Order: sequence, then C-alpha cells, then structure tokens
Amino acid sequence: MLQKKYERRQAILTIIDSVRIVNQRCLLTQLKMQGYHVTLATVSRDLKALQVIRIHDREAGYFLSRHMKSKSLSH
Repeated sequence: MLQKKYERRQAILTIIDSVRIVNQRCLLTQLKMQGYHVTLATVSRDLKALQVIRIHDREAGYFLSRHMKSKSLSH
C-alpha cells in the first residue's frame, strides 16, 4: 500500500509540474486518466502531505503548485 501511495504522490507532482491544475477536481480527473481511482479526500490529504499550495496568477487565476521547499518527494 505504501508503494501505491508513493507512486500516486509522484504522479501528482508530475501532473502539477506539467499541467496547470486549477483545483482538486481537475487533479482527480488527471489521476483517473492515469489509472489512479481515489477519492477527493485522498487527493486533499496527498496535497497537504506534499505541501502543494494554490498560487494566484493575475492573468490565469489560481492554480496548484509545489511549495518551494517540497521539490523532492520523500517516503
């Protein structure tokens, strides 16, 4: 189970780094497209553990991004 969590969290970071994600539901959709079938609550817990934050861009609105100190994923 820890391996699945690690892989899912790695996938979250990869998605956030490659696609502008505006909310958790969009992230959930991206995860489902990659075969991760989890709940919104699980995504929320993962984002908190990964220290993902919402950033405001004047032109594009809010999006999810890694906190500057959480560039690497630890077990």
